[in-house]
Amino acid sequence: MVQPPAYRTFLQIRYNRISWTNLNTRLANLNTRLARPSDSDTNLQWMKELADAMCYLHSKDIVHRDLKPENVLLTGDECVKMGDFGLAREYAALKQDNARRSDRVLVSYMMNMYMNTVAGSGAWMAPEVSDGHYTEKADIFSLGTIFYSIVERKSLIVGDKKYFGAFVNTRGQEIGLGMAMKSDRNIMVPLDGLPRSTKELLRDMLDYNPRNRPNAEEVLEKVEAIISNISNIKPKEEQTTQPTSSFFVVQVVFKRVSYPKNYYWPFSLIPKRMK
Repeated sequence: MVQPPAYRTFLQIRYNRISWTNLNTRLANLNTRLARPSDSDTNLQWMKELADAMCYLHSKDIVHRDLKPENVLLTGDECVKMGDFGLAREYAALKQDNARRSDRVLVSYMMNMYMNTVAGSGAWMAPEVSDGHYTEKADIFSLGTIFYSIVERKSLIVGDKKYFGAFVNTRGQEIGLGMAMKSDRNIMVPLDGLPRSTKELLRDMLDYNPRNRPNAEEVLEKVEAIISNISNIKPKEEQTTQPTSSFFVVQVVFKRVSYPKNYYWPFSLIPKRMK
C-alpha cells in the first residue's frame, strides 16, 4: 500500500534587506547614525504611515496585539514598517452580516472577537486586554500610546534603557496607561500643550471604553486632516516636499495600495513536502 505524501504548512515572512532601527531606539537617540531630533512633519508622517498600515491590517481582519515602539521599524529614509506579528491573530466573521451564519462562523466569531488570552506587552496594552475580552479596538489604544510617545517623548527607564509610551504615575510608580485604567478608568496622560486636534485624537484613541475609540480608518482621516491643516497655514517657503523616490509610497509594510510583493512582508503559506 502506497502512503500519500505528507505535507506541512509553514508561515513565511519575506522582506527586503535594508538597514533600519526601531522607533523606541530612534526616539531615545541611541543610534548615533540617527542621533538627531525629528521635526513635526516627520512625526506626523510616522503617524500617518502607522495609521495606514493599521487600516490595511484591520481590513484583512487581523489584530496585531503587540503594538509598541520597539515593534515599529524605521528605514534609513525614516519610512515606517510595522513589525513583529508573532502575536497577530485573525478575528474572522466580525464584518459578516449574513443572518444565517453557520456554526463554524459562529464559533470563529466567539473565538476571535473575544480572544481569551492575555497577549501583548503590558505597558502598551489596552485595559480590556487583561480581561481576555477585546477586539481590534485594543490595537487602536496601543497605537494611541505610540502616537503619544512620538509627540510627547515620555519614557520609562528600566535598568539602563528608556522605553517610550503613555505612562502615568499611580501610587508613586510609573506604569502604562492601560494598566492604570484597571483601577481608575478616568485617569489620562497629560495632554496640555498639544494642538487641539492632536489632543482630541489622542484622547479618543486612549479612551477606556473601546466602543468610544475610533477605528483605523477614522484615525487615518484625522491624522491626514491635521497634516492638511498644518500645510495650509505654513508659509510656502517653509513647506517641505516628500521624497520623490518611486519606492517612497510603498515603504510601509501594509499599504492599501497595490505593490510588488517582493518589496514587503506578505504572509505566504508555503506547503513543503516532508520525506
